[in-house]
Amino acid sequence: MLKKILTRITDRNLWPRNWWYPGPKKDNRHADVVKMLHESHSKAINKTMLSLLGVGLYSLLAVVGSPDKSLIATNSSIQTPLVGTSISFQGFLIVSPFLLVILTVYLHILYGKWLRLETKREDLNKEPANAGEPTIESVPAIFSFSDRLPRFVTTFIFYWFVPLILCVMASKAFALKELIRPMFYVASVVTLALLFLRINRCPERKRFWRNAPRWILLALLVAFMGYFPSVSDSFRRPLNLQREDLHEAWLQGLDLTGADMSNANLKGANLSGAILQKAHLDEANLLDADLRTAKLQAASLNKANLQKAKLTFADFEEADLTLATFTGATLQNTNFQSADIRYANFRDFVKEGEFDSHRLKYAQNWEKAFYSSELLAALKLPKSHNDDLNKDWDKTYAEVEHYQSENSFQNLLKAGYRVVEHHVKKNFQMVKRWLNIDDKGTVPVVDVGDEYGGGIVAYLFQPGDKGYNKNKQHGLIAAKSDIQINYTDAWGYGDQKDSFRWSTGETGKEGNADYAWQELLNTSTRLGEGAANTDKILAKYPSEKYPYTAAAVARAYRGGGFDDWYLPSKRELNKLFYVKSAVGGFSDGGYWSSTESGAVGAWNQYFYIGSQGGSSKDHAWRVRAVRAF
Repeated sequence: MLKKILTRITDRNLWPRNWWYPGPKKDNRHADVVKMLHESHSKAINKTMLSLLGVGLYSLLAVVGSPDKSLIATNSSIQTPLVGTSISFQGFLIVSPFLLVILTVYLHILYGKWLRLETKREDLNKEPANAGEPTIESVPAIFSFSDRLPRFVTTFIFYWFVPLILCVMASKAFALKELIRPMFYVASVVTLALLFLRINRCPERKRFWRNAPRWILLALLVAFMGYFPSVSDSFRRPLNLQREDLHEAWLQGLDLTGADMSNANLKGANLSGAILQKAHLDEANLLDADLRTAKLQAASLNKANLQKAKLTFADFEEADLTLATFTGATLQNTNFQSADIRYANFRDFVKEGEFDSHRLKYAQNWEKAFYSSELLAALKLPKSHNDDLNKDWDKTYAEVEHYQSENSFQNLLKAGYRVVEHHVKKNFQMVKRWLNIDDKGTVPVVDVGDEYGGGIVAYLFQPGDKGYNKNKQHGLIAAKSDIQINYTDAWGYGDQKDSFRWSTGETGKEGNADYAWQELLNTSTRLGEGAANTDKILAKYPSEKYPYTAAAVARAYRGGGFDDWYLPSKRELNKLFYVKSAVGGFSDGGYWSSTESGAVGAWNQYFYIGSQGGSSKDHAWRVRAVRAF
């Protein structure tokens, strides 16, 4: 049986070997027939090749020249090549590859037949050439010339032109999650087929050394096609919709994660249910836009115009809403957890149904926003709050102008964080120049898992993270091990060593200073906020009186001689989970974060499966301290 299989595999006239290494075939056709067919096939190949070049170049120009707006706007259209029918741009991304594939298949069917006729023509020409008689001449065409340049151009057009066009189209389509896999596999299958044809048609004398790298490339491509589904999301690129006019556009339910929509006109646009996580909507016009149930976590809406916007059940968790305007907006069940609402305008929002003003207190800098008289009363802010804030705002701008003219980094630091932040946004290059001149310290280049700064590097800040600086490495350092202290719990847990309560064990006397379920408010989930969260916890439960809370033992940790350790925020703790093997020493149990989930609970994370959830503050979990560098 094995002998038969080996015999079949090595026989060039039998399947499967004749697929990639076909043997010679007999052709008994008359010389006149060969001449006629050779001429007709040559002309057909020329026409098909020109059609393929036309469709390919048209598709390339259409894709490269079309803005990303065409991918989502329902009113964008483009004419199909050859047919001339107007279709949507998304439809064009489907029709155009289909036309290219059809033309490619037809071209290679003709070219395969032409190659066999060319072999027969050369055989028929041997005797007449030796006898000095007329031979069958080849029709002049780029693919029939034997010089180096024509052969190179022929190879490119026949085997690499279409894969190149499909790759460009795929990169355009990769902005839409639903098109990533289809476009990748269309481009990959076409490339595989053409690569296999190249192997099949390789001349006998050059077969080994030319085909060896092609087989390797083919195997790598097949392997990557199998691996691609697990990493397809990482190939997605953000949409570039900066300054685009999308007024009254129908964008309901679209996944626009990370899209750059700064300064875009989205007046009256339907974005209900849209996914806008980490999107850039700075200074975007969202007047009268429908953002009901939209997901805008960690989005940037600095100076965004949200007047009369419908924001029912919209989620702005960790979003930057600095200077955003909410005049006339509906805010029923809108989530502002950890959002930065500094100088945002809530003066004349629309109260539609139930609106819990208490939700605003979960936002960052909620006490620095402008409110209506109703909200001022609900939030227990003085009536003069808006006037005082206006004066503070005017003072901020005065300080900015003064310190900009002074051109002094030291004076700028004295102005306080709010001036520095504004100045960085307004004139980043000047501040960067100051930093390069005045800051002589250097930070060595480290990687996750390296021992550094009293612990193990667990995360390096990326663009968009608080504390990121492209000129200097910053990130998080995790302690080398969980905190372990022998102590006796004061509320009934007895002797303990590696588990600590978030607050206290007192759950029966509400109003007592020891009460475990006191809501702190404003503990953030963000990266870079764990230290501030820890300070807030210790302000409520001082370490002098409560030395064995999670926050207290994290702050008391002195790994490497450093005294700036803290209890990580929810997202910082999640970063530790993803590198737990590189950092080492973690158990499969739960770990506390410094982010509370409400009056009763705080966020913790199980390091066996990575799930995060709320746990009662009087429960005891493990603690892994972190510090920033």
